[in-house]
Amino acid sequence: MKNSKPLFLFLASLFFSFNLVLSQSLEKKLDSVVQLELKQAQPGASILVTKNNEKLYQKAFGMADMELGVPLTPNMKFCIGSLTKQFTAVAILLLEQEGLLSTQDPISKFIPELSSNYPNVKIHHLLNHTSGIFDYTSDPSFPQNIHLEN
Repeated sequence: MKNSKPLFLFLASLFFSFNLVLSQSLEKKLDSVVQLELKQAQPGASILVTKNNEKLYQKAFGMADMELGVPLTPNMKFCIGSLTKQFTAVAILLLEQEGLLSTQDPISKFIPELSSNYPNVKIHHLLNHTSGIFDYTSDPSFPQNIHLEN
């Protein structure tokens, strides 16, 4: 995590300059901001900007694998692990706050296909990692089943 400061500064500058980006050519402005921070021979980033399900910008910069010299591509898939868990939890709690769901709701309410195998699993079980649902990443064949490109 010691190298997270440059990435944070890059993301912050991208976020704060977004209003300016909207008034200029989106592609040109994003390219200029990203190229200031990311060099092609460094670990990179893949960026996707959408609005109303319309893809406005999609590019990749830098390297996916420094050792093997593999550049990032816009369609590359990432093994993001646990990165999204906290965002998902916050989104669920916001939906609960708005009265759109309850953490006591069974998951089968939202994913009916799970009702026969997991009839008693509630959203809070998923948030607390106590659902008993098989962790597919612990399967020894999992790494071989990952495809980084389409």
